[in-house]
Amino acid sequence: MTSGDNNEHIHMLVFTYDTPYLGQENALLYYRSSDGGVSWDIDGLQIEGLGADYFTNIASLSYTWANPVGNTIAFTYGFDQFGGRVFKSDDNGDSWEIIEVFETPWDALDPPLNSEMFPCGSGTSAIALDSDGKVHVVFPRMRNIFVDGAANWYPYTDGLIYWNEDMEILDTTIISSYTLDFLAENGNLVGWVISDEPFEIPTDQPNYGDGLCALPQITIDAQDNMFIAYSSLAPAYSSGDFLYKHIVANSSWDGGTTWNGQIDLCTDIQFIFSECAYPQLPPTMTNTLQLVFQEDFAPGIAEWQGDHESHENNMYYMAVPKDVFVGISENEAKLNFEMSEIYPNPAQSNVQFNVRLENNANVYVNIVNTIGQTVKSLDMGLTSTGNQKISFNISELKAGIYYCIVTIEGQAASRKLVVF
Repeated sequence: MTSGDNNEHIHMLVFTYDTPYLGQENALLYYRSSDGGVSWDIDGLQIEGLGADYFTNIASLSYTWANPVGNTIAFTYGFDQFGGRVFKSDDNGDSWEIIEVFETPWDALDPPLNSEMFPCGSGTSAIALDSDGKVHVVFPRMRNIFVDGAANWYPYTDGLIYWNEDMEILDTTIISSYTLDFLAENGNLVGWVISDEPFEIPTDQPNYGDGLCALPQITIDAQDNMFIAYSSLAPAYSSGDFLYKHIVANSSWDGGTTWNGQIDLCTDIQFIFSECAYPQLPPTMTNTLQLVFQEDFAPGIAEWQGDHESHENNMYYMAVPKDVFVGISENEAKLNFEMSEIYPNPAQSNVQFNVRLENNANVYVNIVNTIGQTVKSLDMGLTSTGNQKISFNISELKAGIYYCIVTIEGQAASRKLVVF
């Protein structure tokens, strides 16, 4: 990760293996260069809170950087059966603060031989800093049990958890092994499996060694609007034997106090028989939520079959207009116009809605699909003040979910449109 006006500061976390380091089988060391990599003024620092006094062994995939804000840098560690921490520096890595995010009853230096099942994290997490340098974290909910000294995970655990520095430390009571209600009441639940009806998970459903809402990403724009993306089980989409996963997004306009609602980004017909996983978001964004993800054609982590040519997967780039999220937020109270609901909805042919203008203005209407592609546009030109009825034909659109976005003088509102 780099920081500084010219990205001259290089920050590295280095995972050691093969040879024990200062009493740990594996260690995590911090390096910093302040001259673009010519020299290293911090060379292999073992940050307090990560050494042998805290962990006998460091997990190789349990840490991730935030994008820096000024001289504030931060990364996560853990979020597994022994709790989760953020390591934060306000002086570009000269000194570090340990921030506890959640705690479990277990000591990493003296884990139990056996235990009851308890809730925790899966060992993966994502972190971002807002413009004030405040930490925001998301991580998958997991359940775990110790048997004969070994930790055993239950990968069919639902829930994606959010936390920021204004919140109290989480514990296993809030995370709860039997319900998501405590997380929801506490404002920490931002993702769960989307399903209109109860569903059953098939026996031996393939998994990624992670929860049902997994592999999270988080990014924050210049206005401190937050966006998260993750891979979630999609019960409505099945291979016949197992359920697929889709990429789901959520957003917040008020620093994580409220969330606008989950959007399945893979409901387009091209993903009906697709396994979608491993989303990646850029550290910063402008007017579009840009991401890449992997598409496979079998649920779970597919097995290689002899040579690589017998196995196929694709990488997709997706650009979802930020306006897609506006229509499900209270942000429209600030707009200089009003947009009604679309009717009829669902629809097959003609639809209409009303727009009430406070002043004469240029009005633009775009229909976008769930992967951010504009499939229909309408330029109404300069439109008179007052109530305007807008109608158009959608008969050429494929069945699926779309978003109708009205843009007026740089402001936008959107409504979901279902075509059948």
